Amino acid sequence: MIHRIVWYLLLPATLLGQESWRGRYRVETTVSGRAEKVEEVRTVSYAVLDSSSARLFRIEKHIPYDVVLPSVAVFETGNLLLVESLNSSVEIYGPMGEFIAASQLVKGAELDYERIIKFAVHDSTAALLVSDNSLSSPLLVVLTDRGGLLFEQRIDGRYAAGVAFSSDGRIVAAGTYQWVDGQPRYSLSFVAQGGEVRGTVGVGFSRGMFSDDGRRFLAYTNRTASIIELQGLKQSWSYTSPRGRLVIDATWVQDGIALITASEPRLEKGEWRYSSGQLHRIGQDGRETRIEQLPLKEFRSVRLKQMQTPEGQAGITVELDGKVYQVK
Repeated sequence: MIHRIVWYLLLPATLLGQESWRGRYRVETTVSGRAEKVEEVRTVSYAVLDSSSARLFRIEKHIPYDVVLPSVAVFETGNLLLVESLNSSVEIYGPMGEFIAASQLVKGAELDYERIIKFAVHDSTAALLVSDNSLSSPLLVVLTDRGGLLFEQRIDGRYAAGVAFSSDGRIVAAGTYQWVDGQPRYSLSFVAQGGEVRGTVGVGFSRGMFSDDGRRFLAYTNRTASIIELQGLKQSWSYTSPRGRLVIDATWVQDGIALITASEPRLEKGEWRYSSGQLHRIGQDGRETRIEQLPLKEFRSVRLKQMQTPEGQAGITVELDGKVYQVK
């Protein structure tokens, strides 16, 4: 049954609190230049802001028109991690914008437009999962916020799909896939500190997160979602989206999990637009308890988060095209 509920649009002041709740820092990316020819470049600016939206520093990079833009994340120490897939490199900058370190994840790697790098940051540690034409299987590299190598580990599979830290940073989830007879075959590995692989399950994972107690892992792709019990590595729940719909986002909530689905997007004026968005509630027993229509009929981006109200009650926020809506 689809429930129709009242959504509350949060005020801008609450949005700032929402940013602080996501982390101590955030990054604003600005791209300038109309690079259309081989000799032209784009200027990409990464500005690191604190929870009050004050700019701490800015890094500029000049990127050729046909190269994928670098991806970035901020450590809890305020150091900036910059990842470039083309040359398999990472750069780290300090909280004042000073250069700290640079390294190449795949030693001696050549330029590779098909290289995939997935990464996650936890406190002062980064986990990067890389696959390219020179590797027979993806390589998991775990670094400190100053570029020091903690460990490396090969992960079963062919292509990097996703990576995530447990809440205490002691376990890394690494997802991969490979094509077998025209169908994707997924693999999800759990790696402990030092590089020991604790176990592997055949579950799709491109995004996901551990439960707060670290006993379960919520893994999802654009078609499926699964819950893995780490004790015994058993799949306790799974969901497959109906034909024509995608899983857009998912998260743990107090009484189970919540996930957002939408119709497959259409390209309009250079932007992908989703429609018919729904918020699904899944209880602790794995049963779907309710489906709620999202407040916008069409949207370009969506982000789902668990939150706590000023009264101390658990709630959910959904960010649609930059506007944050709350539902209890």
